Amino acid sequence: MKGLSKKDIPVLVLCLSAVLLVAVYCFVWTNGREKIKELKDSNEKFAADIEELKEKSGNRQYYEDQTALMQEEIDAIYSYFPADVLMEDGIVSSVELEAEAPMIGGGIGYSPAVEVYTVGQGGPEGSSGTETQSGSDETDIEEDAEAARTGGATYYSDAGEVEFAEAALPSGYVGEYGPITLRNTIFTYTFETSYSGFKNIVDYFVYLPGRSTIGNVSLGFDSNTGLLNGTATVNRYSLTGTGKIYQQPEFPSVVTGRQNIFGSLELVGGGGASETGEESEEESE
Repeated sequence: MKGLSKKDIPVLVLCLSAVLLVAVYCFVWTNGREKIKELKDSNEKFAADIEELKEKSGNRQYYEDQTALMQEEIDAIYSYFPADVLMEDGIVSSVELEAEAPMIGGGIGYSPAVEVYTVGQGGPEGSSGTETQSGSDETDIEEDAEAARTGGATYYSDAGEVEFAEAALPSGYVGEYGPITLRNTIFTYTFETSYSGFKNIVDYFVYLPGRSTIGNVSLGFDSNTGLLNGTATVNRYSLTGTGKIYQQPEFPSVVTGRQNIFGSLELVGGGGASETGEESEEESE
């Protein structure tokens, strides 16, 4: 190089060496050290994962047994719910109650099934799937006693809305037969019955196969008949996606026809009258 003496060359080489060392430190050594640290942390994580997997592998049989047990419990819960609840199911219940309570049926209201909850997705926003009534409409014990004395009506309802939390399952989870969805079919029964008959109505829905709840009940005393006039809203639940098939209910035998279509009195021998046209025991004697 021109302008450089032999004495300057060692100094120049020293400066270039220093610059090279700084560059190596900044761009090679530092980056390499960071990569080494990252690899070390990654190895430690892998080591922890390996230990966890070894532990799980050692408990494999336990997990399999517990999974099978939980699946049996889930299947048992699913077995409580029918595939569907239709209008004919409500009619059968009304016919059976007329004989078993006993009660005099006045009519049946029917609301088709609505979705309440889907496994892995939760329930419809702002919907619990049950009919509810504000607590201010319910009556206390004193009001019930006064209503019974004057022939008024009393009102009872369930304890608020039912809320379902979303399950911690993968998005779009479905069962073997499609989405597993809980649905609610609502029936409204109007009837006349005695006090003991009303208790039999409650017991009927408590022990009815499947899952059902009495949403609310309105009762009033009829001083003319001595019976209770009532209206009951019943929620009957079903579950889709379980592989079950809807079973048509068997209707109990129902007596049809009348011997006297006009319901008039019939004359009998001796100038007496009978509603059935049959002689009384006194006349036959």
